[in-house]
Amino acid sequence: MRTSRYTFTYVDNENESYFFYRINDPSTIIAPFIMDVSGQFKQLTWVEESTGQWNSLTIWSRPSDSGDRCEDYTFCGAFGTCHQNIQPSCTCLNGFSPKSGGGCARETALQCGSTSVANQESTDKFYVYSNIRLPVNSLSVNASSSASDCESSCLNNCSCTAYSYYSNGCSIWIGELMNLQQLSSNDGSGRTLHLRLAASEFPMNPKGNKKEIIIGVVAGSVAVVLLGLVLILIWKRQRRFFGKTKAVEGSLVAFGYKDLQIATKNFSQKLGGGEGQVLDWKTRYEIALGMARGFTYLHEKCRDCIIHCDIKPENILLDAEFCPKVADFGLAKLIGRGFSRALTSMRGTIGYLAPEWISGVAITAKADVYSYGMMLFELVSRRRNSAQSQDKKFKFFPIWAATVVAEGGDVFNLLDPRLENNTDEEELRRIARVACWCIQDAENHRPTMGQVVQILEGVLEVNLPGVPRLLQACTDSSSGQSS
Repeated sequence: MRTSRYTFTYVDNENESYFFYRINDPSTIIAPFIMDVSGQFKQLTWVEESTGQWNSLTIWSRPSDSGDRCEDYTFCGAFGTCHQNIQPSCTCLNGFSPKSGGGCARETALQCGSTSVANQESTDKFYVYSNIRLPVNSLSVNASSSASDCESSCLNNCSCTAYSYYSNGCSIWIGELMNLQQLSSNDGSGRTLHLRLAASEFPMNPKGNKKEIIIGVVAGSVAVVLLGLVLILIWKRQRRFFGKTKAVEGSLVAFGYKDLQIATKNFSQKLGGGEGQVLDWKTRYEIALGMARGFTYLHEKCRDCIIHCDIKPENILLDAEFCPKVADFGLAKLIGRGFSRALTSMRGTIGYLAPEWISGVAITAKADVYSYGMMLFELVSRRRNSAQSQDKKFKFFPIWAATVVAEGGDVFNLLDPRLENNTDEEELRRIARVACWCIQDAENHRPTMGQVVQILEGVLEVNLPGVPRLLQACTDSSSGQSS
């Protein structure tokens, strides 16, 4: 095959098989193969243009720029998992660390065949990964009729490294796990993978030292008793302070006129309003990170996923140290771990509602992510999303801010002018990009709150986002009607 600069030849016969190319243009210089920071392997060529300038041109790359890197079978190597739209793209599974040459190596060897003298049970355990694309080359175990049978099938085979149990069967994997992908959306295509690890990889071993367990139980019991006494004392003090109150259904208390009069010093002191203090950039950034950690706990750490459904500044309280506390769970929705989304009636506050609320489709935790992103713009700029702007350069601040971020504009234009640009530029750029990713139209384009925490902590890099077109269209339509 011949191109303007190269002639490619492929030879394949019974004795040999090889490929070579010849440079047709003597002005073309081939650069060596390189690997960039993202892990992409490519070859460049230097070409002299008519202007006399020399420019580099990529002539070959793997994985290709146009394709999805996560679709490349060996992109992350053995025991590595791929993440879309997040840098670095590849991370090692729990219990594994990067090894030279690519892929990941097990940190602690499996104890297959080793048994406990007391109960003759295997010491290996399983770490659970949810919403993941399963690796290829699995073995189907048709005899398994339950989850425990599927687990036993893997434990009884020393070469088994993982298993997955689902409604219509059981699959186990032998040897290395390849082509794993952590999915960002809960569209039902993800599965649950049980990764085999040595028992020492887990933080707590219930078969461990009985003496330590007894000490822990006793210490915990004492702590519970002391906490109960403290709560009783606080309750008695509040009862003396507020006087007679009227109990209503549940644990709520209805305060009377006299109670409020005493608490507010005859209505001269506002409760819960805080002070018009100007927060510096460091404090604002810590508030954003603290909120993200709180929502990560609700979405990913609780037994049931908790979707708050009404994230807005009024529902984020600050203590004396400006540590954020998530409040007002009156509209919250519980979603069991066995479900990816739930149908519910429209709820929340205008200015922070995700598009899926309006369209009436089933919601996920990504609805909270959208509201969090809208709130980040307010935290950075001190401009309310619902307020009418007097500035002619933008009619709706979030869409204007997202356009500035997506087009690589000056992010200092988004900052509260009272800070006088006294901020960390990299942190400002990072939080602006996160906010824009959070308010993307499609759920699967938004990060999880766990990924938001990693980005704000500087663990993950974040690329330039796109402009949320649906929000822009709704804004333009509303502006046209009002004019």
